[in-house]
Amino acid sequence: MVEIKVTQQTLDFIAGWEGFHTSAYKDYFNADGTIRWSIGYGTKAPSEHETITQEQALDFMGIDLAKRANKLAKQINFVPTPNQATALLSAAFNLGSVPNKVLAHCNNGAFDLAGLELVKYCHAGGEKLLALQRRREAEARLLE
Repeated sequence: MVEIKVTQQTLDFIAGWEGFHTSAYKDYFNADGTIRWSIGYGTKAPSEHETITQEQALDFMGIDLAKRANKLAKQINFVPTPNQATALLSAAFNLGSVPNKVLAHCNNGAFDLAGLELVKYCHAGGEKLLALQRRREAEARLLE
């Protein structure tokens, strides 16, 4: 199994896109209609009344990313460069998981096609969002 490390580059990249919030905020609605509360750099908050320090937020993001890295390591058959690991972990953190077509292209060594597929995931609430488009484009560049 491949080992994927959560590097400072990965933490900085994701933190730059997520932004920091000291208190819980409404992130989105779950499929069942309940509110997903997030905190810090986009990690799940237990309730709407939570607060967090920046140091705690970085720790929580690191723990979250380590779990995602372990899952991702089981899904790929190549050793990612640090940039590729950052791109894939950023997508997993933001999307919940790396889309299957993106993983398939990566596993076939077609990182250019993986990037082209990844940039399609820039919609939220049925709308194309410029911030998500920019993030996906930045992730795609890291895949190459």
